[in-house]
Order: sequence, then structure tokens, then C-alpha cells
Amino acid sequence: NAIAFNADGGLLLVGLNNGIARLRDLASNTDLLILRGHADSISAVAFSLDGKMLATASLDGTAKIWDAKTGQELFTLEGHTDAATGVAFSPDGKRVATVGRDGGAKLWDASTGLEALALPGDDAALTGVAFSPDGKRLVVSGEGGARGYLLNLDDLAALARTRVTRPLSVEECQEYLHGVSSACAEPFAIPTATPLPPAANGRICQVTNMGGLYDSYFNA
Repeated sequence: NAIAFNADGGLLLVGLNNGIARLRDLASNTDLLILRGHADSISAVAFSLDGKMLATASLDGTAKIWDAKTGQELFTLEGHTDAATGVAFSPDGKRVATVGRDGGAKLWDASTGLEALALPGDDAALTGVAFSPDGKRLVVSGEGGARGYLLNLDDLAALARTRVTRPLSVEECQEYLHGVSSACAEPFAIPTATPLPPAANGRICQVTNMGGLYDSYFNA
């Protein structure tokens, strides 16, 4: 069902209908590892760029991360409500992306196995997923076509500024910028500037960061 080369082309990872994946050395034409743990067919496989980790996605709704040297199962990625159909490592190997028939695309921390981000979709089944070489973009594809996501927060903010002519609402901030911090809180109304009155005892000046005053954080 699924097949992938490692970076130097010497190893082949194959996913089978019986839920088993085989890591094969092409020079000797022998299996180095046999990975067992999925309860249904394997639908996608991937190597990390450095070759230290393997990933498998299965019709059982899970994806797994494996140690490429020992074959030890490191993490099971559970979160899709239907078959997991695609899997990919980010170029730096720090993140894993998965897609599924449920229309969901998810980012996972490869060092902990924890879900880092759920990307919004249109509920159409997905089958393909790929990172750009710099790791800043993710593209998923399926029955509804292809969608691209910017993963870098600065890039997202810059794009948002070109698309809207007003401040983002809390809901828009959380959906489009994936914001979960105080950066997405409702802003305070910034009062209109007025001339400073005379100050007999001098004045104190506060210099803020780019968030400015009334940012619902320490500048408030």
C-alpha cells in the first residue's frame, strides 16, 4: 500500500495490507526491521530526513513513530476519527503531519508524540500531505482539492494584514493564526491622544514592545 526511500536511497520502507511495515536494505536485499503494531492496513510511510525515525499511518485511525535503528515504537498518534491516510516529517524532524479520511490535518511533536496543532479543513477526505523544503508550509490534498497552510506565525500575521482592513476578532485570530494566547484577547480601546499637561515634577516614559499598551498582557 505504501512505500518510501530514505534520503540516500539505500533503504526502503514498505507498508502492507496486514498492518506490518518492513524496513529493507536494498544492497543486501534483506529486511532490517519488521514493524508490528497497527490493527489494519498501512496507508502511508515516511522517513525523517536524518533517517533516525520512521512513521506509519494506518486505516486503524492511528499513526506511529518508530526508532529506525531498533524498531522500537516511540509514539502512537491518536486523534483522527477515521482512517489515517497520510504522514510526513518536517525537514528538521521536529514535527510530524498526518491527514485522514475525517478531513482532518494534524501536526504532532515528534519528540513527545503530543498533538501540537489541528488545522481547519472542509471535512472532505484527505490522502496526501507534504512539507515545503524550508518547513514553513504544509500542503494537504484529497477529495476537495489541495490546501496550503503557513506554519510560521510571522508569515501568518503578514498574510493576514494583507487580507483584512480591520483588527481580527478573537475567533478569527484563533482560527487563522492558530493563536491560543493572550495575543487573541479582545483589545482594549486605545484612547485618543491629547496634549500633555504641564508637569511640575517631571514625567516618566514607558517604552513597550510591538504589542503596545493595552495588549491584555504585561504592557497593560
